[in-house]
Amino acid sequence: MKKRIVSMILALSMVLSILPVSAFADAGAGFSSAAAEETNSITYSSEEEHEAVGKNSETNNQVVKIEVGTNGLPKAASGTGWSYDETTGLTITGTGSEDTEYILDGTVSCNVTVKNANSHTVYLLDGTVTGTLLIEADNMYGVRVLGGSYADVQLNLGTIDGGTYDKLTENGGNVRGGFFRDISGLSADTQQQAHQLLLPENCTLNGQKETKIYIIKKYNYSGNGNDLELVVESDTGCDVWAVASTGGSVMALPAGTQNYAFTYFDSTIATISISADGKTLSASFNMIPAQNGAPMKLVPMALGATELRFNNEGQPDLTDVTYVDSLDTDAKLHRVYMGNGWGYNCYPNDSSNESTLQILNQGGANFDFSALSDVPINCYVEITNANITGGEFGENGRLTITSGKISGGTFHNVSAGINSINGNSAVEITGGTFDSLFCNGSCSIANAVIQSCNFNTYGNNTYTISDTVLGELPDGIQKLLPAGQQLSTLVVRNGGVTAMNGRTLPLSTNTIYLVGAGSAELTLNTDVLSINDAPVENYNANTSADGKVLRITGKNDGAKIFVNKSTNPSDLKPLRITEKGLPDLTGVTGVPMSGEGMTANLYEGLGWKYATMEENGRTRAALYITTPDGNPVDLSSDTINPYHKAIAVEQITFANVTVTGIVAEGSVGAENTIIQDGTFQKDVYMDENSTIAGGTFQDVVRAYGKITGGSFIAEVQLNQNSEVTGGVFHDVQLPSYATEKTVIQNAVILGSLKTDSDSKAAISNTVSCGYIESRFLAAGQQQSKLMMTDGTVERLNDYAAATDAVYLIGNVKAEIRFSNAVTNINGEDVSAYNGAQLSADGKTLTLTAKNDGEPIVVNMATTGKLPFSSLSKSDFTVSGTIEHQTVKSSKDGVGKLSLVYVRTYDNEVFETYPAGADMYGLYKQRIVAQEGDKYTEGSLDIGEVVRRYQPKLDDFEYDPKTQTATYKGPMYFDDAPLYSIRYVPEDGSFPSVTKPTKAGTYSVDIVVDSSDHYVGNQYEVDTYTVSESKYTLTVDDKSTEHVAGEKLSFTADEKDGYTFTGWKVTGLPTDVDTTKATISFTMPANNVTLKAQYTENAPKTYKLDVTDAQVTLKDGSAVADLTAVSVGTELKATADEDTETSVFKSWNCTGLELTEEQSTARVVYFTMPDHDVNLKAEFVTPTNKLEVTDAKVTLKDGGAVADLTAVPVGTELKA
Repeated sequence: MKKRIVSMILALSMVLSILPVSAFADAGAGFSSAAAEETNSITYSSEEEHEAVGKNSETNNQVVKIEVGTNGLPKAASGTGWSYDETTGLTITGTGSEDTEYILDGTVSCNVTVKNANSHTVYLLDGTVTGTLLIEADNMYGVRVLGGSYADVQLNLGTIDGGTYDKLTENGGNVRGGFFRDISGLSADTQQQAHQLLLPENCTLNGQKETKIYIIKKYNYSGNGNDLELVVESDTGCDVWAVASTGGSVMALPAGTQNYAFTYFDSTIATISISADGKTLSASFNMIPAQNGAPMKLVPMALGATELRFNNEGQPDLTDVTYVDSLDTDAKLHRVYMGNGWGYNCYPNDSSNESTLQILNQGGANFDFSALSDVPINCYVEITNANITGGEFGENGRLTITSGKISGGTFHNVSAGINSINGNSAVEITGGTFDSLFCNGSCSIANAVIQSCNFNTYGNNTYTISDTVLGELPDGIQKLLPAGQQLSTLVVRNGGVTAMNGRTLPLSTNTIYLVGAGSAELTLNTDVLSINDAPVENYNANTSADGKVLRITGKNDGAKIFVNKSTNPSDLKPLRITEKGLPDLTGVTGVPMSGEGMTANLYEGLGWKYATMEENGRTRAALYITTPDGNPVDLSSDTINPYHKAIAVEQITFANVTVTGIVAEGSVGAENTIIQDGTFQKDVYMDENSTIAGGTFQDVVRAYGKITGGSFIAEVQLNQNSEVTGGVFHDVQLPSYATEKTVIQNAVILGSLKTDSDSKAAISNTVSCGYIESRFLAAGQQQSKLMMTDGTVERLNDYAAATDAVYLIGNVKAEIRFSNAVTNINGEDVSAYNGAQLSADGKTLTLTAKNDGEPIVVNMATTGKLPFSSLSKSDFTVSGTIEHQTVKSSKDGVGKLSLVYVRTYDNEVFETYPAGADMYGLYKQRIVAQEGDKYTEGSLDIGEVVRRYQPKLDDFEYDPKTQTATYKGPMYFDDAPLYSIRYVPEDGSFPSVTKPTKAGTYSVDIVVDSSDHYVGNQYEVDTYTVSESKYTLTVDDKSTEHVAGEKLSFTADEKDGYTFTGWKVTGLPTDVDTTKATISFTMPANNVTLKAQYTENAPKTYKLDVTDAQVTLKDGSAVADLTAVSVGTELKATADEDTETSVFKSWNCTGLELTEEQSTARVVYFTMPDHDVNLKAEFVTPTNKLEVTDAKVTLKDGGAVADLTAVPVGTELKA
């Protein structure tokens, strides 16, 4: 599903589609477009008959205007930086002392040569040259043509970045922008970036009558390009200007648009304005917003007055609506319909590409979809600044409302608001029923019914939910409730809810949530018998039931609501686990379900659902568990799991339940769930509304909610909304980019706290085997390091912990077992430290920290001095510059301190920062202490410093034959620098790490990547030239030649009686789609063969009725079935034999066209047509002449003979 850009709607209240920007890059600052013509920024201090000399205040360059006479020649033989003679014509060289801009004031009929001197730049801003213009700079940017009109240009070296050209021959140099009537002289690379601009007959381009011209504007990677100006004027006005291109590109802007900024990654790449009468379109580009070589067609359009209506399929009625097409004929064809206040984007040849209905800014007015459609709407709709009061959207209908209000209606999928830093794009919802609602910007929700609701948590958006019914809880529900609003949970104890306000739930659920006085009509799969074991009507005056329908309004008291009793009859089976650790499906019928490209069988029981799917020869399964009756669920109990088996399901999801026991083999997800106990062998995810209070977790836990207890053997990854108030952890990963501190308290961390520079935490009353930086401690919390001088810590709170020291934060209580017996703490009796206690064997110490930050030394030496190693980083402060640093300790009795740097690759120690040449490497910052009054001598590493090395060109050994490089330079670190060979095109465009195939000259560079240890750099070591090679493309036995990199597309011919089945290809990458009739690809650097493949269709058959004749196949064999003769069958029809009284005359047929000769032939050959045929042989009776003399002849019965000259054979007569 493609992204839709709606910013233009907000800015202009009118947009129909946006050109694709997949090929755009971040635009640099351009050379001022004002420099391309004589503007107010140019003032002349000296004006003579032959020239005027002045200054351009925008560029600070000197400007020279050369006066041209009526004869087309300069009015003098020389001037400032230019000269003229009859042989060579006009020559412009610049002054050689500064950059100079030139304007030709008139039409020059002689040849003009532009050069530069002393590496200064000569600019040609404007003028007309009917002779030859020769550009011969001394470097690529020595001469720059930014404007003007030229008949014939020879570019040897220099830059073209503006102007109009009848023909330009690119012998060298750089063509970056301009308008070109003939591009045959441009290089192949430049031609690929030339876009044919197609204009209506009644238009001018920059004052010249044009119907088609090529436009070029390459992106300026160096950031010093000239903007390309375009002004199109039409004889007649219009409502909208559209520009169509290939690749599905169509864009339209209304008359009156002023300075519309076409942006990409916050950089403006084009500015467009249209006059109020629609006659003039002006634009300024620093790159062309279209794919390479794509044509662009400008179309002025008059909008009709078609009002928006929907047809009986829930789609916009497009009858007689004005539209514009992209210039595609394949699946990329993009059509934009434009009605009165609305537009519709669609793809007629590609049903998989979603169409979009865009409705213009409504100015806050009411908008009722039900007034526009008699059926549910089944398309994607975008609307802004409207109050939607009604309407119904079907299962294929989506709505995006960027700002405004929804007060009523029934919706399938809604996205509300636009995410913004300041949260100013808000949507207010005061009613309506939603299958799915995603709030992308600030949103207040009240009096709604929502099956599924989610919120964008990025940016400064605000959200509230009140008096609303929810099918499932969004993350952080308690933070979304305004003051006075409480959340009640409704549980159906003998069934589930299947619909809310008439909208069917994708899966039934036995748990619904009522916020405040939220009201809804719930449909159950069982009769509604009671609420909280009392009659339904007793709940409140606004609650009633009718069979399986419950109409309920919340009390806003936060109390649970139990519908029916668990003992009431139920058609659903309770969960039971088999010997295989799977749900017992006996008596449970699976229902096929499809979604997201998958099909599964769904089994539903009381408080559980089980889905299975076959994939790659194995069965994948998922188990979904809720509370069947509001009580906790123990999946290891005798009732549910009589065989006490681990649940052998790949994915287990708990929702709205308290779990008191389970052994889970698969991954587990928890939604609004409390996990009190269990063993979890695979990863666990818990949402913001869930809590882990106990259990053993053997794999990664991703915690968005609260952890109050449990044992976590693998890493726990916290979210910025997580909270830890207990538990035993190995490694804890703090969230990145957190806005608030993550609370961790009363925890045991056996591993380490993983952080980054943006992590935040408030840790208190916690014990850790790893040092925790002071910035992560909660206010008022101090950290004490506990260590044993003659042993190690073996266990911490009865968990294995092989470590030299532990760190106690705040007043945490810890039980620590040592490798040796404990004799003292800080040289005093054990109990003297805050009442600490020892086990009988003297190795297990139980104590409560004092929260004083002082070291806790077990078995302190008799010297009475604390070991320096008992101190931590937080006990020291380093100040000063990196070259002159001093270190101080916050502890009394520490000896004289110094800061040294220890180089890691040779352990050499430096007394001062290693700033000298060639002193590259990784250095440990080490505090070294002499013995003091209270602490022994020692050292402590407090950080690392890197002196990064920048590899030199001489450090690499380059092989020009293989174009590879090997690093041979010094190794100051364990790792060598990362580097690559890159091929840089001479036009400065993106380099390639593989050998290019496109024709051109490339510099071969060694590029060193910047890293923690190395400073990046780039060195040119070679050049690489690719000649323009052509490769053979054979399509259905017809061959053509093409260059590598050329974009190609072919469509298979249609064949009567055959169906296209795909392309048989050789020489193309495997990712090219060969299944569709239209195949598109980029020509590789090898030959390619395409062959369209077809299968013959089964022949159609029709009925053949035959009378008084025999029909066979042409070869005389029998026809199998005259009621079903295949089209195209060759047949032979033979009339029956004559008799004495019956002679063949002709054929009478329908469905066949016979010639005159065929119609009287006894045997006729024909081919079965594509319709029924009726074929009848016509026969007549033969006659003879009866001559009678002197007698009278009558019929036997006395009747007269009609004609004695033709009496039918066999007639009975009387003479």
